[in-house]
Amino acid sequence: MIGIKKEGVKPKERRYTKTFGFALGKGDTEKMLVAKNSRHCDCRDGKLQSGIGFSPYLRNNAAVTYRAKTAREIYPIKVLSTDGLSYTDSFIVSDENGFLYYHDTSSSSFKMKTTCGDNSHISAAIGADKKMTVAIAAWGKLDLMNQALAITSTGLKTTGAVCFFKHRLFCGVRPNVLYYSAPNDWANFTESIDDGGWVNFGGDYGEMVSLCEFKDTLYVFFEYAIFRMRAAGSARDFSPERLRYGGDKIFGRTVGVCGNVIFFLAKDGVYRFNGNVAERVETGITVSETYAKRKFSCAACGGKMAIRYYDKDDVGQTIIIYEDGKSWYFVDEIVGLSPCDGRAMGLNNMMIAYLDEKGTLPIDKTFYFNDCETDFGFSGMKTMSKLRFKGKGTFSLTLRNGLKETEKMITFKDGIAELALKERGDVFGVDIRLYAGTKIDNVTAEYQVLK
Repeated sequence: MIGIKKEGVKPKERRYTKTFGFALGKGDTEKMLVAKNSRHCDCRDGKLQSGIGFSPYLRNNAAVTYRAKTAREIYPIKVLSTDGLSYTDSFIVSDENGFLYYHDTSSSSFKMKTTCGDNSHISAAIGADKKMTVAIAAWGKLDLMNQALAITSTGLKTTGAVCFFKHRLFCGVRPNVLYYSAPNDWANFTESIDDGGWVNFGGDYGEMVSLCEFKDTLYVFFEYAIFRMRAAGSARDFSPERLRYGGDKIFGRTVGVCGNVIFFLAKDGVYRFNGNVAERVETGITVSETYAKRKFSCAACGGKMAIRYYDKDDVGQTIIIYEDGKSWYFVDEIVGLSPCDGRAMGLNNMMIAYLDEKGTLPIDKTFYFNDCETDFGFSGMKTMSKLRFKGKGTFSLTLRNGLKETEKMITFKDGIAELALKERGDVFGVDIRLYAGTKIDNVTAEYQVLK
């Protein structure tokens, strides 16, 4: 019997390739892989990279530990050496409960020094004798501490706002008065024509919450107003100029300089201030003021501002925002976030550490870009054949097609990493976990679709 063998007809397929960048929270899904859930990852210019981590502060090649989780502000003290030429570093820490601790180098531990009160701010300057004086301002008092940690009271009932500027010490005194010391005589606030004195701002602007030196000018922040203070030269010429501000209540612990701007947090969000105008940045964050005086803080790091705050659910958060205000990302709450000689400090678990673009995270934290769902530019069933990444470093990838998960550890070689696949699906789920220093410029998806 002679039969005819029928040959199967192989369906024809059309091949597609499409390249994507990365975005956090929202973005053009035709051009971006958008993560609904991400921490410690930066998507500036559509490139996915690990965000700020930590590098330990080392003293004599050993880490400095602060064992409580209640640090509000970490402040480095410069101690003039006996040679009169060099300095050694030590630390004081104000905690959320209103106590001030100092680092005892003989025991390598922190010991309580005094009470610093609620809403304390710390500022310091080096005088003509080359020794540092530390001003510790809080609600109801202002103390001065020398490098030997001896403390004297000024007797002023301050708000907590304090700043050294042009050889004078400035501080806010209740209810709305700015006191200033005589030049290089930081305990002398006696009123005179050219030495110490005060400026009464009048008006109902709320509490004076922060003083900030910026562009060779002193800026005075109230809860509901901002003033520019020409405070150079003779005291008789000091005069405040009110600037336009129509935002909500300002939290003074978040006022800080970042390059050519000042950032601060108000009850209605993050503001970027250029010295003349304050504009709100649409970050979408919500703010609770429950812990504003106990926990809020800020510090600039590498052209970005880190702001520690609590959201509407009273959960601690940290936003990292670029100087131009055009992009930002979120990291876990940084306890003890503080400025330090142009850098930023915080606690990495129990270690005092610097914020570092190339640093690592605590052992229980990861750089993750999760819960991205994408059809890779084609709505319908498709067979994913390859993902081609450009970048550097190492990352792990989880790809889901609705039925199974594919997990791979990927390392770039000469800037390229490719993953061969044969996964069929409509919508794919993507999770990415970066390692410190990793950057992914883009990803190109290759897939086939039946004609």
